[in-house]
Amino acid sequence: MRANPRRDESAARRLSRWMRAGAPVVICAGALWILLHALPASGMALHAAPPLPAFPNGIAAGDVTTTTAVLWARTTVTGDLTFAVTGLPTRTARVVDVTRPVTVVVTGLDPGIAVGYTVTTALGDTLHGRVRTPAADGFHGLRFGVSGDWRGELAPYPALGNVTARDLDFFVALGDTVYADVPSPAVDKPQAETVAEFRAKHAEVYGTHLDMNTWAEIRADTAIFAMVDDHEVMNDFAGGAPAAADPRFPETDGLVNETVLYARGMQAFTAYNPLAATVYAATDDARTAGRPKL
Repeated sequence: MRANPRRDESAARRLSRWMRAGAPVVICAGALWILLHALPASGMALHAAPPLPAFPNGIAAGDVTTTTAVLWARTTVTGDLTFAVTGLPTRTARVVDVTRPVTVVVTGLDPGIAVGYTVTTALGDTLHGRVRTPAADGFHGLRFGVSGDWRGELAPYPALGNVTARDLDFFVALGDTVYADVPSPAVDKPQAETVAEFRAKHAEVYGTHLDMNTWAEIRADTAIFAMVDDHEVMNDFAGGAPAAADPRFPETDGLVNETVLYARGMQAFTAYNPLAATVYAATDDARTAGRPKL
């Protein structure tokens, strides 16, 4: 009686052959350990993880005036990041920490126009965007969008999928741009605490989910005006209240907006949005004097 070579070969070898042939294979969790240890070292090729995208959160422009705009980008490529605006000299920003976005302020724009720009990494990866400046006369009609309150685990926000088709002049990110006090896949704990955790929250909402990145499309096409509410730090905090009055902040002196947790949350918010660096002038009110205009 002739031997059946397929019947004689081990289950591990059959699995290896099927997988090399591209056949679908379903493995129950209980058998996975046995199969992985039964396969010969040369039976399965281990593939390296795909490289990180050069622009995981896209590019953006914001805080536009009739002649200026803040251009923003986050890249996983260290080195010089080049911003080129049509008709203007190029600008560069140095990327050292890939979790920290960079911005440049562009001046010399013309009022009431849409202008294109490109952002290029040190390795040559490029994204294209555009930004529209407001008219100088102050009475031209315009169209804008508004949204707020988005959480990381709810991405990719398909309700915003038609924004770029509306050809908006600008878009207002109306606060609660992250929920730092709600667990999500990026930071699976009740409250973000470190700068890295706050940054991860922002990278999550502006990242790709289900092969979609709705926010990256919007921010590359439409000028953004971003503001905070409360979840950028935690729910229902009062920045001008004494820190000692809120047990969620460990400090007993000063105001809530002088605490470490507040500073970390605001550092991440300002880093992940195209914001102009402006502060309130000196006043007699410690709650606003010299504080960032958010």
